[in-house]
Amino acid sequence: MSYKIYDLTNEATTLMLEADKNVEEFDRTYDAFTTDYIIDTYREWREKQTLLDTIASARRSSLGEYLII
Repeated sequence: MSYKIYDLTNEATTLMLEADKNVEEFDRTYDAFTTDYIIDTYREWREKQTLLDTIASARRSSLGEYLII
């Protein structure tokens, strides 16, 4: 049986950096956005927030600092 150990701190940091990159892209191209694109961007952001919430919940669980899958 094989285990993968994920450091949740690094995963959350990676997601936050990616979100920052998306915000910068939005700022640079704001005038080119349509309503549909903004809605799609918001949905994508919510999915990432849900993942971050899941990571935070796992950190609070009895698994401690690491999640073993």
